[in-house]
Amino acid sequence: MQNTILDLMTWSKLFRNVSRKTTAIEARDNLVYVSDRLDDISTGLLTGRDSKGKNVNPGEMGQALLRLWRVTNEQTWRFSTVNVLGEEGNQISLILSFLRDSAENLLRGDYISPESPLKKEDIEEMMNPIGLCPYCKKVMEAKAGFCPYCKKRLKADQVLELKEDAVKKVDFIKEAEIDFEKLAPSTVFLFSIKNNRYECHRCGFAPFEQGQTKDPKCRDLKSCSNCGIKEKAAVKGPKAFISDTGLRPSALVMSKEDEQEKKEDQEKIREDNIYRGISKDSAWPCEGVDMTRGGQAKVKGPAKGKVKWSLKLSPDGSTAPVTAPDGSVFVGVPGTGYVKVSPAGKPLWIFHMEDKNMSSACLDQQGHIIFNMPGKTYKLNEDGSPRWMAREGGVFPPALDDKGNIYVISDINLVCISHDGLIKWSVPLGVEIEDLNMDPTPAITSDGNITLATDHLLSFDPTGKLVFKQKLVKKGMRPVTDNRGYVYTGYESCITAYGGKGSRLWFYEMNDQVSTPLTMSQDGLIYFGSMRDGSLYCISNTGSRRWGFRTGYPVLSSPVIDCEENSYFSNQEGKLYCINKTGQQKWVFTAKSMGFIGGGTFGPGAIGMPGTLYITCTDGKLYAIE
Repeated sequence: MQNTILDLMTWSKLFRNVSRKTTAIEARDNLVYVSDRLDDISTGLLTGRDSKGKNVNPGEMGQALLRLWRVTNEQTWRFSTVNVLGEEGNQISLILSFLRDSAENLLRGDYISPESPLKKEDIEEMMNPIGLCPYCKKVMEAKAGFCPYCKKRLKADQVLELKEDAVKKVDFIKEAEIDFEKLAPSTVFLFSIKNNRYECHRCGFAPFEQGQTKDPKCRDLKSCSNCGIKEKAAVKGPKAFISDTGLRPSALVMSKEDEQEKKEDQEKIREDNIYRGISKDSAWPCEGVDMTRGGQAKVKGPAKGKVKWSLKLSPDGSTAPVTAPDGSVFVGVPGTGYVKVSPAGKPLWIFHMEDKNMSSACLDQQGHIIFNMPGKTYKLNEDGSPRWMAREGGVFPPALDDKGNIYVISDINLVCISHDGLIKWSVPLGVEIEDLNMDPTPAITSDGNITLATDHLLSFDPTGKLVFKQKLVKKGMRPVTDNRGYVYTGYESCITAYGGKGSRLWFYEMNDQVSTPLTMSQDGLIYFGSMRDGSLYCISNTGSRRWGFRTGYPVLSSPVIDCEENSYFSNQEGKLYCINKTGQQKWVFTAKSMGFIGGGTFGPGAIGMPGTLYITCTDGKLYAIE
């Protein structure tokens, strides 16, 4: 109980401090409201009485906390509050996701009643210092003596108290003072004061600068070519704008009719979009391109084998990159967090996390970024703010079906998480994943079954029911599937194909060890690397060999295939190869040629913009190869 009260009081103080810093009036009022409610609930838990002196119990306070969680998860509330807070929005949104857990603990009585309850002033002394960091000037909670943003060491007396009268007030433009013709000649593209151009009010895309229209005000365009929002689904008239304070869009005052119309539009957008699965507009939205894990992009790969740009990330490595429709790259960096990088190689935002282990991400149709780590799965918004966090997860990439359900390997279980972060079901895999050093990354077949490999090849339907279970001779690798529902996986020296019901169709055996997960082209050709002779092999989907290309060193990365069936892969010697569809070398270069001592080896790659391969390297950098 004391821990729950301590959490509530800490969150209340943090919300109040952030409210004093923000210049958005609606966000400030909302944060103060939540802070007051948290104070009421923590006081009720401490004294057994509410603000009116009525006796209350933990269950009633749990209900109150659950009602508060529902309010703060409403879409318009988050739009007007969390989305205008900048980096502090990450912290606020994450805390809001914990309200439900605390509420459920109180409702279940899942807490310990201490023999000698602490007083409120005793708990306040236990709280971490909260205020303004003297170095980065952000509102923060100093955990373990560090600022979570700039990582500077802090003493309790160094945390600056945030006084309300010390904050410069910058109010948004009043509706009566807005030049509506200049602001919103279109219901899709609004004028950005900060960037001095007309942009899509959802994603910030500027079609005039991209040459897609001759009208600088974009009045002739009815939809955004970047995010797909159409005029009929957009806000009717100038309801939002980007202020010159650098904050995100803020809602203007609307009439009751406009509010009802906005709600109807939001419901329509939610109905049309929220249940869609993996992004169809990106060249590489997840590890393996799509949920079949085939690994073939729809665009061409690099033709020259030259470095376009590089970005220093971390000496501890990073996750496999994935790409957005505009060519932006998302990559997880241990000890730093998830980073969005522009097509030109510039960091756009960072979702800060200190965890060392995380999976590669997958992007859905709405541009959300989904990834997991031990015990947690995150969904982020396009701007890097957290949408929710579920308490299940591991280090293997998640899978996403067409209804938005997310499948993750958590400890020894396959877990299904709904599109809004709720745990739907969990089934045991019957094996210790870490002990066997497997790659149980899930793939989804054409009939919607979730397939993965441990020491067995397992297939589950969308409800968690086991479809089939086939024993593998040794540990299996990430499977790939085709449009017939067939499943292909590699283990030890074999490649094996299975039918949709688990019957073995054929196997291909060689005098070497399979060293990479399989990739598969749309024509049914299967590519994989070997260990001893360091070859890239190509076989057909009937198990017959097409060709092999020998490098002499173990092949480390799963091959990446472009639309012309050129293969891109690396080996332990630190060389990156491009091989055409007949098995002939097109180009090669080594990590040593990039100018760092000792060379390095490349990790998994992804094709983003046409003609560009993004790939990580053990020198701690992300490279764009053209």
